[in-house]
Amino acid sequence: MAKRNKAKVIRFTDEEWEHLNQEAIKAGVSKERFIRDAIAGIELTPKPPEELASLIKELNAIGNNINQIARIANSKHEIAQQELAVIECLVKQIWEKVLEL
Repeated sequence: MAKRNKAKVIRFTDEEWEHLNQEAIKAGVSKERFIRDAIAGIELTPKPPEELASLIKELNAIGNNINQIARIANSKHEIAQQELAVIECLVKQIWEKVLEL
């Protein structure tokens, strides 16, 4: 990592300072990092919500359940109405989780 031994004082209005704070918080980085990234032309994106990791884990589990049902249906070359109802319920759960974000 490069040693940062140069400093520059920058003055902000209260509104500019608050905007900088909010944008850095959204990106999940320090104000200094936010400014350096902006100067370097790095696209600054909002940090994903904390719940995202658990949502992905839940969606993977639901996807696995759907795949198991599909495997059974493919081996039998048919699918029971009850299995379709389970798939429909799982898909609804996925949409509910996505809409919570």
